[in-house]
Amino acid sequence: MDKGVVLNKNLRVNDTIYVGEHTFGCGHKVPVFEVNTIHGLNQLIGHVKFNNRQYGNVYYRGECHLHDNLNPSFIRGKKNYSKAEQKLIAYMDDVLTDDELFKNLKLSKTEDWNRNKHKLEGVLQHYGVPTRYIDVVDNHWIALWMGLYKCKKYSILQTYYHYEKRVIPFEEFATKGPLEDKEFYQYILLIGTPYGESLVNSN
Repeated sequence: MDKGVVLNKNLRVNDTIYVGEHTFGCGHKVPVFEVNTIHGLNQLIGHVKFNNRQYGNVYYRGECHLHDNLNPSFIRGKKNYSKAEQKLIAYMDDVLTDDELFKNLKLSKTEDWNRNKHKLEGVLQHYGVPTRYIDVVDNHWIALWMGLYKCKKYSILQTYYHYEKRVIPFEEFATKGPLEDKEFYQYILLIGTPYGESLVNSN
C-alpha cells in the first residue's frame, strides 16, 4: 500500500520549530515539529492536508507519548492477548443481553450481532475499557483534548473511570530522566488514510 506524503523537515512555518524525526518500529520516519501557537498548528495541518489531497483524508490522534507503532493499548507490548480478548468479548456479550443497556446504547435487534459488537466496542473505549480500537478524529481540537486528558481508574466501593486533565508537578521539571517519560509533551499525530478505505464508525 502506498504511504501518504510526509511533511518536509525543511518546511518553515511561523511559530513552529522542526525538532527531529520519530522512527516507528516498521522503519517509517516522520518529522516532529514543536508548535508554539494555534496559528502555527493550523498552518502545519493545512500543509499536511494539501500534500495528501490526492492520497486520502487526514485524521488526528492526541497522545502523551510517541510510541513505536499505532496499535491500540489493548495489544501494545503483549505477545499473547487472547485471554484479554476473550474477556472483552464475554463482557460485550453480557452488555448485549442486558435489555436496558441495549436500548440506552441505541443498538438494533435487527442488525447483525457482530455489527452491534463493533458499535459497542467503539463506545466502551470511551468509558475506560481497553479495546482493539484506536481513536482517530477528524477535528484537531478534539485531538488536543485527547492528548490533554487521561483516563484514571478509581475504586471506591465500585470501580469507575474518569477523565482528568494532565498536570505536571513542578518538581518533575527538575528531576533527571528524559522529558517524554514525564508526559511533559502533548502530541498530535496526523494520519493519512487512503480514499476508499472504510473506517468502522463507533457512533
